[in-house]
Amino acid sequence: MTNTSSYRSQLAGQLRDAAAPVRTLLSDLSPADVPLPYAVDILDAFIELERLAASGKVLIAARAAESEAWRRAGSPSAAAWLALRQGTDTGRARADLETSQQLGGLTGTADAVRNGELSPQQAGAVAAGASVNPAAEDDLLETAKSDSLRHTKEEAARRRAEVEGEESKVERERKVRAGRKTYWWSKGGRWCMYAEGPLAEGAELQQALENRIGEIHRDRRNGQREGREQYAYDALVDLVCGRTPTTSDAVVADRPRTRESVRRLMLVRVDLAALVNGAVGDGDVCEIPGIGPVSVEQARTMFGDSILRLVTTNGTAVIDVVNPARKPTEAQRIAKLWTDPKCCVAGCNRTVDLEYEHREDYARTQHTVLVESEHMCTFHHQLKTLENWQLVAGTGRRAFVDPDDPRHPHHTPDPPESPTRAPEPPGRPRAAPASPELRARYDAAHRAARRAE
Repeated sequence: MTNTSSYRSQLAGQLRDAAAPVRTLLSDLSPADVPLPYAVDILDAFIELERLAASGKVLIAARAAESEAWRRAGSPSAAAWLALRQGTDTGRARADLETSQQLGGLTGTADAVRNGELSPQQAGAVAAGASVNPAAEDDLLETAKSDSLRHTKEEAARRRAEVEGEESKVERERKVRAGRKTYWWSKGGRWCMYAEGPLAEGAELQQALENRIGEIHRDRRNGQREGREQYAYDALVDLVCGRTPTTSDAVVADRPRTRESVRRLMLVRVDLAALVNGAVGDGDVCEIPGIGPVSVEQARTMFGDSILRLVTTNGTAVIDVVNPARKPTEAQRIAKLWTDPKCCVAGCNRTVDLEYEHREDYARTQHTVLVESEHMCTFHHQLKTLENWQLVAGTGRRAFVDPDDPRHPHHTPDPPESPTRAPEPPGRPRAAPASPELRARYDAAHRAARRAE
């Protein structure tokens, strides 16, 4: 008979023995003494260690909860017990436990966790989608390894919705509506607010805020410039109270203003078959791009409440039009927002201030078509314009690299060494020196991206 207590103690001892050298290294670590060229490499090594340790924790968490040690410790729940042990909030611990339980039926995801390829949050996002739609596991794993956590969560929600029945979606939306809430509090001289509710109403509110943020940005273009977060707060106050806070060196005053009606443009992505049948079938979708899946019933309800552009698909083609102009038509612009609601750079989650990019130079093609276009946020667009950064070959969300990266489309490899070396090849193409105005725009975009993080 196996002595499980001894086995458990032996394994824990081996793990602690493995941690001892790391603890010694940390005691001698002085970040200020690390040469800058090595700092990133050392950071990556610690990230790898952290991910491996977190992977082991997620794998064993559900089994530890089964031991009911949390009951013996007097904790109200396994999540509260785990949160206390790992020094996190209960929500994070509860998510780790749910992921640990789901990994038992997801071999590919569990193997990726064992290999340290996924963080606990990434594993949780993949498991949330693959546990409902097992056929999506491989695709979600690939997304998690190559893109941001937020994008992985959105893809998991979309793949989960593919197999979720219409009645289930309506019931879930009913529960979300019943649990809608908003509360506010003050902290350290600041006023704070939290709200949650149905996706459709949140999307409508978000679009109204985005429109007002754009108006405020234009109004203040020649005056005091602030960040997007500040504009967002002013937009919220303006929409609720009908006025925009303004600040001067001497006073802070609320300036009443008369607002013109805001034209709200919302996009709903829905397959034609789903719209006709009133339910989403296998492989069909019904969602608000950038927000999440909704039921067909909810989408139909939204039509009467907003000015909506309904973009439908019957197969894979959205709009098969060749536009001879450089600027996209309104139909192309709407369709592109549907197919690509965020920046095409892998890892970037920005959905506002998107530039319409031609994948092939317009000067050569002399046309604008959807399949040859991309959406790129202002920050990455400025890197492309000023520093000659480029997307790697391919389509969809992908890596964005500097001119020295071997994957850069215009990268010129160094010639091999030889006794009679040929003259140096022409230098890699570089962007022309930027004007002061363009450089200022780049700096502003860089600051905005830093704040968005």
